[in-house]
Amino acid sequence: LVDRSGDVRDDSPAALADLSAASQAAVTSIQNQTLTGVSSGVEAVVDLRDWPSYPRRGAVVSAEVRRFTGLGDNTLAFTRVSTQMSGYVPIYGRTALLLSFTGIVTRQGDADGDGQADPIPYVYLPTLDERVAVAYQQDRLTGRDILAAGLGVRVPLYDFLGVYGIDAVAIGYLGNVYDDVFRQFSPAVGFGQNVTADPDGRATLRPALGLGLGVANLDKERVVLGALVGIGAGGVTVASLRIAYNLRDSRPLFR
Repeated sequence: LVDRSGDVRDDSPAALADLSAASQAAVTSIQNQTLTGVSSGVEAVVDLRDWPSYPRRGAVVSAEVRRFTGLGDNTLAFTRVSTQMSGYVPIYGRTALLLSFTGIVTRQGDADGDGQADPIPYVYLPTLDERVAVAYQQDRLTGRDILAAGLGVRVPLYDFLGVYGIDAVAIGYLGNVYDDVFRQFSPAVGFGQNVTADPDGRATLRPALGLGLGVANLDKERVVLGALVGIGAGGVTVASLRIAYNLRDSRPLFR
């Protein structure tokens, strides 16, 4: 990996000053620097879904261990362990219960032997956003550890000639980022925009809600059009937009 960070653009003289103290420290610590390193790991995935593109039952579970070692003057070294699960429980017809879980833990050693671990630049930290849980705002919550869980439902709204169906999805999430999830985790829920921990060092779970619609080709068992918006403390954001239509999808299968 080679990451080059340039200077802050001077479009606005107060651009850097407008950031929070944590964001200022994250930006200035890698300003005008080039970071190099090697990242290697192993991942195992088990997929038990009935239809991977449009599942109604089953689950997909992944677990990964990854090691980063800095090169040259970069003495940074850390290990990351992550696990993710998406599950589907059938209720009736296309109606299904949606389950999700994500856990990420990052730990590092004293690479240069000075008795203190080097700080991990934010560009190497995991982020709780739509890549982990679709309802969270992009690039807002970044930390060494991540914990997030979701529960939702997918229900059919309308069928057209038994070939196309319109489905609605609603899923709620609770999650947050941590420097140390085992020390900072709190089962409480917080709705404020301030993402810092309380005086006791505890960080509350941050809720988010995802709402979406999808058009599914029922013969081919796949979503051809879909959109989902996320609603949380950071506001409303377009979490995902999917257009995967194939002209061959318009040709019905013979039953």
